[in-house]
Amino acid sequence: QLTRGDILLTPIEQSVGVELIAAADVLVYFGALKELLQSFADLSAPSSVLIFSCERISSEEAGPDGWKLRPSGRFAHSRKYVEAMAKAAGGYELLGYNEIVPRMEYGQPVLGHLFVFGRGGGGQESWMKARRAWD
Repeated sequence: QLTRGDILLTPIEQSVGVELIAAADVLVYFGALKELLQSFADLSAPSSVLIFSCERISSEEAGPDGWKLRPSGRFAHSRKYVEAMAKAAGGYELLGYNEIVPRMEYGQPVLGHLFVFGRGGGGQESWMKARRAWD
């Protein structure tokens, strides 16, 4: 079943048990990620996969918050911050990571990350099944 709704406002009781959440070019509109990642965790099954992209920034550039508002009006996040928030918010473990270019802006590549997180015993298994299906 495909469900559409506001990430932070969709009633949790209607969507509990989601096995996969994918968010491409969504987290760039959030600075602090704790509330968003907690919402993802609340919606997810105990054994689930979370895949998302965000703009990339070094920990040094991000400063103590782990993220920074760019002149574009979008937020960039450090890898260290994203991994820490995913662990804290939902017990997610990193299953896969790639540095990517999610889009071009004014003819220049925007640096990004692609994260694959899992939780529960089946997170890794679900991710491996999905990878085999795509290969």
